[in-house]
Amino acid sequence: MAKATTVKELFDFLAPLVQDGKGYYPVYFDTEARTFEYHMARIGRAYAEEEAFPNEPFVALHEVRK
Repeated sequence: MAKATTVKELFDFLAPLVQDGKGYYPVYFDTEARTFEYHMARIGRAYAEEEAFPNEPFVALHEVRK
């Protein structure tokens, strides 16, 4: 398991997977992490929010819409 709280940390985690031929793996995230209940959602889109909200720019991940 990797701690990835920045784009750089996420890249450092993903780059070796891509090099190992695993770049086609889908990416999921846990939408219920605070309650310790798992609801794994597939990422449908991601974008960089350049304006500071609430305190700094960030990358947003959104689950696939059905």
